[in-house]
Amino acid sequence: MKNKLLLLLGIIAAVGSQVTIGTQKAIAGEICNNINDMIFISAAQMNNNDVWVSKGWWEVEPGACLSYPDDWYAFVQVNRDHHVPLFEGRPHQIVLAPVGRQWQEWQNSEENKPPIESVKLCVVQDKYTAYSAKDGALCDRDDYGFSDNSMQTFYATKAERFVVRSFSREELESLKAQNDSL
Repeated sequence: MKNKLLLLLGIIAAVGSQVTIGTQKAIAGEICNNINDMIFISAAQMNNNDVWVSKGWWEVEPGACLSYPDDWYAFVQVNRDHHVPLFEGRPHQIVLAPVGRQWQEWQNSEENKPPIESVKLCVVQDKYTAYSAKDGALCDRDDYGFSDNSMQTFYATKAERFVVRSFSREELESLKAQNDSL
């Protein structure tokens, strides 16, 4: 009898949790690493006091992805000397490119390219949290122990999926041909 009661309670809990949890939709963005090098992601967001806060670093191995809240802005680098820009249509450049529906919109034409919000914020080349990150004077301070702190462009990737990858010349020509035929 006791086992049947426990089984019944377990079924009720499982069904009830699916109904309760299943009604709420998680909204998050994702950046995936499709290159053969580790990438490093620094994130930023506006806090409740309207102050920009940047924080880093998250390491993303080749083939892996990082999910994050949809109000984050992201800065990506392969190493300290190689920052990853948004896709600009140049071959063999490692870029941050949207995936899926947003990618199709990007390929239509320059005029129809959806705007991606961006902001310049302080990046510190060590594990860090920087408050008032929009203040360039913050990056000039050397008390972090690094001289290569810098103001960098963070992109609002929102609840979209982005991938760090490169495009061959052939892939870019194929994309252009597909768009020209539409």
